[in-house]
Amino acid sequence: MKKSNKIKFWGTRGSNPSANHNMSTFGGETTCVELRTHNNELIIFDMGTGIIQLGNSLIKEKNSPKTIHILVSHFHWDHIIGFASFKPVYMEDYKIIVYARQPEHGSLQEVFEDMLNDRYWPVPLEKLAANVEFRVVKPLVFKLNDEIIVEARSHPHPGGAFGYRILINS
Repeated sequence: MKKSNKIKFWGTRGSNPSANHNMSTFGGETTCVELRTHNNELIIFDMGTGIIQLGNSLIKEKNSPKTIHILVSHFHWDHIIGFASFKPVYMEDYKIIVYARQPEHGSLQEVFEDMLNDRYWPVPLEKLAANVEFRVVKPLVFKLNDEIIVEARSHPHPGGAFGYRILINS
């Protein structure tokens, strides 16, 4: 029986998460989408508050992928704010690779250093236990590995953003 790829939406809300009772099942968390390939490879699109529950689920999995690819569309808070509460970043057996466009100011790593500055968060980037890498991508095609190809395309959004297309060779 052929295994299939699976997509799960952990957050679909824009701007701010909502704890309203009518959103307790669907729609309360900000942007985060999981793509799990047929080979148990993990690709995450954006790190809104939805990534918190995804991380909680991952660390309970028996065969959790230890390499996590995160494709960031842009740097607005609702797309990155969950990173600081994503439990795998505090566990040394995970490798997390963050892909995003070049920020307007500074480096990609500096975006996360700023976000985890002690003014806002008690654990700085250099104290995270996971092996966290940052890779700047341009609007082009690149490989995550021999099976997964990503196409990054610019799209109109205040401050700029990328949309991603995934091609999986099975």
